[in-house]
Amino acid sequence: LPIHTNNLAGLRSVARMETAPSLARLNLGLRPVSIAPEDLREQSRGGRDGAGLDRRPAEVLLVGGGRAGLVHALTLSRLPGVALWGVADRKRSVLKFLRGMGLSFRPHSSLEDALGQGAPDAVVIATPTPTHLELTRACVSRGLPVLVEKPLANCPEALEQFRALSDEYPQARVMLGYLLPRMPHMASFLERLANGEFGRVKGFAGLTLHSHARTAARTGWELDASASGGGVLINSGSHVLSVILRAFGPPRAVQARSLSITSPGVEDSVVARLVYPSFSGAHYASWAMDGFPRQENRLVILTDRGQLMLTSNLGFFIDSKGQTELVHQLDTDVGFNLAPDYVGAGFSAELEELRRLAETGHHPLMDLQEALKVDELVFRVYATCREASGRLDLNHTGLPTAVAPAGLVSGSGNPAHTFRRVLDLRELEPPAVRDYLQAGPDSCPAWAEYALVPTQVSELNREWLTSSRLRVTVPDFLKEARLLSSGRYVQFLRELTWRELHGLLAGALARVVRDRAPTFWVASVGLLGASLAQVPTTFRGTLLVHSYLTDLAVTLDRTDVLELMVRLCRRRCPKACVGLHTNLARETLNVGRLLECPLDMVSFLSSPGACGLPGTISQARERSGPPLLTAEVGPAPAALHLLATRHAEQWTHGADFILVGASADERLAQVVREQRSRAWEEAFPGTELPTWAL
Repeated sequence: LPIHTNNLAGLRSVARMETAPSLARLNLGLRPVSIAPEDLREQSRGGRDGAGLDRRPAEVLLVGGGRAGLVHALTLSRLPGVALWGVADRKRSVLKFLRGMGLSFRPHSSLEDALGQGAPDAVVIATPTPTHLELTRACVSRGLPVLVEKPLANCPEALEQFRALSDEYPQARVMLGYLLPRMPHMASFLERLANGEFGRVKGFAGLTLHSHARTAARTGWELDASASGGGVLINSGSHVLSVILRAFGPPRAVQARSLSITSPGVEDSVVARLVYPSFSGAHYASWAMDGFPRQENRLVILTDRGQLMLTSNLGFFIDSKGQTELVHQLDTDVGFNLAPDYVGAGFSAELEELRRLAETGHHPLMDLQEALKVDELVFRVYATCREASGRLDLNHTGLPTAVAPAGLVSGSGNPAHTFRRVLDLRELEPPAVRDYLQAGPDSCPAWAEYALVPTQVSELNREWLTSSRLRVTVPDFLKEARLLSSGRYVQFLRELTWRELHGLLAGALARVVRDRAPTFWVASVGLLGASLAQVPTTFRGTLLVHSYLTDLAVTLDRTDVLELMVRLCRRRCPKACVGLHTNLARETLNVGRLLECPLDMVSFLSSPGACGLPGTISQARERSGPPLLTAEVGPAPAALHLLATRHAEQWTHGADFILVGASADERLAQVVREQRSRAWEEAFPGTELPTWAL
């Protein structure tokens, strides 16, 4: 009888109940439930701040249930100290979509409707930009603390109205959703940079890359300049601008060029040059670059002592001798982190900050005045921006090439542990994978196994397909995430082949019987079925469910969905091993033990300093039998994948395998560069791919 709960203290009480006689009469048995000792200690403390179980969580109303709203809703449902009080959205389909995922909340048609039925402690506004001013005013006039998603405004005139609102309500508690400066790893490195620990700044380069404008999913208000205020710069690139402003302050001069590639009316690519008294830098932003289904944010800072690189999920400094200091999101306990491979810690940090703002009036890092500065810089760049005539070159040569990483400054790995290396080929184009593996398994001794996606499998010969050295991630979720997360199921169906559609129907039917509606989980299981249809039934490698589906199911306590996805994989390929990708190692390993269909593999995101990960792996090792464990380096610059290959023991913490990117292979590093260079030339014509962008 599987048991899954977030109430660990209550579970201990239930465990003391005399259930054995009743279970025996029903011919049932209890399966073991694994609870880490630190989990019980954490529950008894009532969270990270030790407030105790009797502290009432801050009840938060979410206004807007779109993409950003969904992440807020999921985080509010799990982060200690806060609770999802209600969701307000004028579209009933959005509320139905969130309910279909498994979220519990009070539904409301508007902010006014919600506030007329109760009093939340705080409000999150995650609606289109033109609505921000009116909704913010409605909140501050009632004395409610409010978190507003970025950008604050869609034009300079709206900024002036926000200034007037600030003057009218000087005690207003308003904070903005610029995530990156709040990220624990980024905040720490920026503070140390300001203190001079990394030397004198010589130059910098920012990077924002996304494939949004090259997909069929590119619809909505973001592509309407009158609503959003612009294209890639204000909607995506402003995140990195917020970090540049935090690190260096306002620039002395700005120059910019933009280009519309596939989006009439807004810019798809922009290059901005920012000049400071003793150095300068550039920011490259494009949402029309192939190969980035999820946004990549990066800031590279060259100093007289080395190079500091900050990304959404990690930061590292390479000194002049090649020694590297690395800090990852996983290294900091933020209570709950839905996406440590992306910006999950930022969502958790800002919602924790919102709680403190509501309870104590704590001054937020990104308050209204700081947000105004970021948006001012955005509109300043727009004011100097000129439409490019085929070239985006601003005579900025970029950063000089820094030294390659030689080793970690510190690490907790065990050099005596044996592990096997797995090469991640998923970012490569299918022909490149075919060419690399065409000679057959026996001619590829350098790597123990290879990770692929289903579209790459069809390019391989029978010898590979019957080999146990392939791992296939199913489905390729990020490709369709924007469609599924917004409920655009019809558009998603139109893009499938007949074979994929047949597989989708087979998978969806397995779920729709229970949900009785086209819910997110019906669509996701259907997507899994369509993906599995591309894998031969004779496949003998390993099938791994995509980390986002795994983690959403774990977050929402949908053990039933995980069970179904694992069973579908086994049914399609009975000779294959089956497992899960995850960014939530501890939670997934515990939930995995509750599945009736056992797992052969769990592949999880890792870092040298990951909090609690060594203990989690040690506990898993104490259990007999599967699953095998793989530590993933995850999204990271090429330099980090090379470093992890050389010092793998500091990432594995006792796992059986380590998964590194294709750039770690000497032969494929050039293939990756050529593939990225072609995409870069299309997004930023007239410029060459810089080394720091790999």
